[in-house]
Amino acid sequence: MYQEISLYLDLEKGKSADLEVVARAALAFNSAVKEVAFILDPSVGVRLELKSGDEGSLILNSIIRPLRGVNRNTLIAIALVVGGWLASDVRAYVVGEAIDTVVGEEALQLSDADKQDIADRVAKLLKSNVGKEQVNQMLESLEQDPAIKGVGVSPRHSLRPEYVLPRETFRERIEMDAPPIETAKMRSIPSINDVTLVSPVLIPGSRKWKLRLGNSEFGAVIKDERFLARVLGGEEPIPMTAGIKLKVAMTTREERVNGVWRVKDYTVDEVLSITPAERPLDLWSPQ
Repeated sequence: MYQEISLYLDLEKGKSADLEVVARAALAFNSAVKEVAFILDPSVGVRLELKSGDEGSLILNSIIRPLRGVNRNTLIAIALVVGGWLASDVRAYVVGEAIDTVVGEEALQLSDADKQDIADRVAKLLKSNVGKEQVNQMLESLEQDPAIKGVGVSPRHSLRPEYVLPRETFRERIEMDAPPIETAKMRSIPSINDVTLVSPVLIPGSRKWKLRLGNSEFGAVIKDERFLARVLGGEEPIPMTAGIKLKVAMTTREERVNGVWRVKDYTVDEVLSITPAERPLDLWSPQ
């Protein structure tokens, strides 16, 4: 399973794009896709390819491919967010129609709940300016080459986008809703999540419990001392079965590295509830 996405450069007739400009733009485009992918799911990988287009165009093909199993909605959302920054009107970006464009006939197989899930993810990331800084860097690079008269994002390889952002609007798009310059190197993001218990730590201390959120496993220090006291004292009836769910209030600390926020560590501040597995797995039975 993967999602195609291409950067389309519209060229002046009879002219070729400057290699250095295209290279910088390609790296910025790749960085934008990776930033969006990382925020949605750290397990998603991106491979950038280069392919010459027809006369008057240049197409840079990318494949958004998960390193592990990932929800199809995530791949679609990544393509939509990056495409959204080059839409004819970002503020009025119609996600419903965009979903149909990205996935084509496959859109018929998406439920209304899937489409709403994708729309919510895309709206949240666009509102948070995720990927915009890298897209702006790309536009600034392309602006330096007069041979490039427009740029767009296509959800399919070798396909001209329905909308190509004209060169004369590059500067306006760069300056529109420009995100504030961030000087902080660290940030903390609180959240409430339903996680699956992979392995607990049954000795006192600050060793990390292993948890799973979606398809990603991570280690987290449990700061909820009352919960730990109940577990270590045998007062918390947690059956040792696969599939135990915990609703937790947690904090994700991120570090800004080269303009991109990367997860540094996770902390579980409070365990709100515990849900045993619906049906214990029959791992052993007597002969």
